Amino acid sequence: MSDILTRYLERIGHRHAAPTEAELAALVTKQLAAIPFENLDPLCGVGVADLSPDALADKIVDRKRGGFCYELNGLFRYVLDQLGYDVVGYSGRVVWGDTTGIAPPRTHYVLQVTVPDTGRMFLVDVGFGTHTPPAPMLFENDSIVQTPHADYHLVEADDELTLNMQRSSGDKPIYYFDRVVPEEIDLQVGSWYASTYPGFPFVGTIVAGIVTPTAKWALGGRTLNEYRPGEPVRRTELGSAADVVRVLTETFDIDTARIPGLTEHVEAALERL
Repeated sequence: MSDILTRYLERIGHRHAAPTEAELAALVTKQLAAIPFENLDPLCGVGVADLSPDALADKIVDRKRGGFCYELNGLFRYVLDQLGYDVVGYSGRVVWGDTTGIAPPRTHYVLQVTVPDTGRMFLVDVGFGTHTPPAPMLFENDSIVQTPHADYHLVEADDELTLNMQRSSGDKPIYYFDRVVPEEIDLQVGSWYASTYPGFPFVGTIVAGIVTPTAKWALGGRTLNEYRPGEPVRRTELGSAADVVRVLTETFDIDTARIPGLTEHVEAALERL
């Protein structure tokens, strides 16, 4: 077992087991509950281009941070590969909340995971915040996974796969992707763009999310939303940058003390709202 894998399993509080479908589901659940989605490096002017296992483990595992899709799914890809799964990554285009009708850039990264004992393939994504599917779903057309928080529907058409969240009014697209495997340099370019481009949401505002089997918390700007299945959303408006940093520390379990200038960058982001 590699040193990174050992440290990672300690970080999420999980013991190694054989690479099965049940183990894959457990790993997804544990990672989502222990490691937050967050954009604090881009917010603080730190671009993210080094996606090596060492760099990702240093940040996410050793410095008790989170990250965004290239980081979270990048580390998870390494972990799954070390555990004996066959993993392929794809680049996607996010359409959740988009109303322009213009094709967005490839700024998302998702995983196709094959379980060795059954040969079945699953879509796995631990890097899309509170909208991420909190369980693996079969990597095939018309696949549906039902979870306590939401149901998800994977549809393939014209050589593209679209992940949808199922709503009473119908499917709402989250992102779409094809089966072209990107080169590592393409992932670095996508990560750098997402973490430095002035018009990208990660650069100018505050985003964090964490998902457990019974609840999920989403921070956007100064608004903290708590979601529990079958209950009204609990919304809290945070009054100051210090309040936001406190929530990042206490609710999202981020080691904020080791992020230089965080309070000042949060304050500037709140002033832009």
